Amino acid sequence: METSGSAVGEAVRLDELARLRQGAYRLFGALLLNPDAEWIATLPRVAEEMLPESRPFDQFPFWGEWEGLLAELAGLGEPERAALEDVYVNQFMISSGPGKSPPYESSYVARESIPDLMADLEGEYARSGFQLSPSRGETSDHGAVELE
Repeated sequence: METSGSAVGEAVRLDELARLRQGAYRLFGALLLNPDAEWIATLPRVAEEMLPESRPFDQFPFWGEWEGLLAELAGLGEPERAALEDVYVNQFMISSGPGKSPPYESSYVARESIPDLMADLEGEYARSGFQLSPSRGETSDHGAVELE
């Protein structure tokens, strides 16, 4: 596979597109998790590896934003950790107030619908052979779990 970009009009193979989509969903899921020390250590390496693998998609409209996101993530280091933790807590964990976006689907449904939502998700995961990792401590309605 060529890694220096694709020629205009060159067809992108569906298996390559599927691999990029899978990687993007995993990356987006990771971005919804608390930025702990392991996260900060791993994410830049993942972004660096994804960039050359993504080059065949430079013809797509999303390319500029995708390339910018990967470049930004590749530059993360320990100094950014405290700032990211503050942003994470303020954006995702403090769930009231304007502009807040909790990463849990149950935050966006009526309270009486939550048990049905959770049962549906857990049933779907079981049918797909997916099991929640107890090490992460996230519920089945967390955005990172759903993207996985």
